[in-house]
Amino acid sequence: MELEFSLVFFLLLLLIAIIILIWIRFQRIINKKEIEIEKLKNIEEEKHEAIEKFTLLSKDHEELSKTSRNLKFQLIKTAKRSHDLNKIVSTLHHKILHLKEKEQTKNIPLNDVLRILNKPVQETQDSFQIHIDDINQQYIQQLKKFYPKLTMYDLRLCTYIKTGLSTREIAEMMNVLPSSINVSRSRLRKKLSLQSKDDLYTFLNNVV
Repeated sequence: MELEFSLVFFLLLLLIAIIILIWIRFQRIINKKEIEIEKLKNIEEEKHEAIEKFTLLSKDHEELSKTSRNLKFQLIKTAKRSHDLNKIVSTLHHKILHLKEKEQTKNIPLNDVLRILNKPVQETQDSFQIHIDDINQQYIQQLKKFYPKLTMYDLRLCTYIKTGLSTREIAEMMNVLPSSINVSRSRLRKKLSLQSKDDLYTFLNNVV
């Protein structure tokens, strides 16, 4: 009877020990899973933060691109106005010289007028093209290298399109009708061997 009781007691202790070992092992598994879940949560939070940062950076980049485009457009417009003013001054300069030769303006201090006119003529000579080249010098060189048949008109059109100017804005800059710019764009696409599916703006921005 004592032997049976001892055997039952031993088996009971063994069962308890097995249950404890199983519980400890199970607890370790739970702890490990909790650690993994916590890591996944941290990764998810970091991913979410990264997405938010990327979104903010994208917005900042978009704003900077828009600002850069506006500044470049204003710079080009300023250069264009300077160029147009230079043409007016140059025309006036030649006309006064012509009148002076014919002695038709005796009562006008021509020497003073000519001295004033000579200065802006010298300072702004070809200023428009100089500004355009300064802004897009490397880009123009790359275009000339890859597409040597492009004319200066084509190159100027490429720089305007790359800047992101609309057809109306380009027409304003080049003193032509928007329909003329559309025709020029079609001719340019042919010179660049573009397919109908190719976007001209994207293509020009990928040249350099």
